[in-house]
Amino acid sequence: MATWPSDLPQYFEADSYSYEPGSGVIRTAMDAGPPKVRRRFTAVYNAHRGAMVMSRTQFTTYFQPFVDVTIGGGALAFDFPNPIDDGETTIEARFLFATGQPPYIATPFSAENLMVSFALEELSVDES
Repeated sequence: MATWPSDLPQYFEADSYSYEPGSGVIRTAMDAGPPKVRRRFTAVYNAHRGAMVMSRTQFTTYFQPFVDVTIGGGALAFDFPNPIDDGETTIEARFLFATGQPPYIATPFSAENLMVSFALEELSVDES
């Protein structure tokens, strides 16, 4: 499995990061009383959204080839430093984007840097 390149930032910018836990529960309306809630499945994904500041060189030399070639345009999973524990562990992740939408957005941040925004779906957590 591919690994997030060490030549790229290892963390999302703190003020851009959000974590969205997945839900495997289902709610069923009842004829009377409160809705019934039960676990439907345990295989849910958690979403990590944020942005990273990258130099233009990092973007063109490492990020774009990683996304376009190594992980097939964002379709394949890869190991990523876990944003929840500051990279103490890794998560198995892939880019989270809607069909027909780009896997990331890069906007100018300064003359030398880009702000690259993207979302990841966490497929599993490595507890080692």
